[in-house]
Amino acid sequence: DTFKDDLYGQFDMLKEKTRLKVLNYFQSTLPDYIKKMPTYDIVLVERTNEEQYYRAIEEKKMDQLSGAMLRSVENHGDLVQAMRNEFVTKFDNLVLERASIYYQYHIFNNAKIIIAQHGAALSNMFFMKPTNENNSCTVIEISPPSPNVLPQFREGAKSHFKNLAKHLKIKHIILEQSGIHSAVPAQQLVDVTKNAMNEIDGSI
Repeated sequence: DTFKDDLYGQFDMLKEKTRLKVLNYFQSTLPDYIKKMPTYDIVLVERTNEEQYYRAIEEKKMDQLSGAMLRSVENHGDLVQAMRNEFVTKFDNLVLERASIYYQYHIFNNAKIIIAQHGAALSNMFFMKPTNENNSCTVIEISPPSPNVLPQFREGAKSHFKNLAKHLKIKHIILEQSGIHSAVPAQQLVDVTKNAMNEIDGSI
């Protein structure tokens, strides 16, 4: 997910051509029923607990945590309400667990701002439109500490999506979180999002 240069050497054009092929494939094969689904300028991704993981852990078939079991935002509901009050129909809160890859493409490709806690959902920024004269996109990453990572590797553990955004030409903003399940100030998220949206509207 870091889209590392050493996988491609100096072939920046190859990277972009490969990405465009993937995006064109999804666009050309997107099911009609998904095309009709609503999209939003601003999307907040909610981490949830998958029932199948709970069962597997209880049955001792696995010890891997997933979703909100691993990381969460304590006051996620407050964030949703504050964002709805500010951005109304431009905003929605979405859960991606069990969502089809086509739906995730549809949502991310049409969004201007994606907000999500550090996790696999942010890999979908690959589907977002790159910044150019007609378009500008931003990812706001809610970034908790990495307590289970050795200190010398913590910075690298938090740079995956920063690196990915850089190569995809998408603006990346980090909103620090004090703990892996702590609250995030709702007004702070609103203000950061408003500033990002003003920059996007002013750049198009």
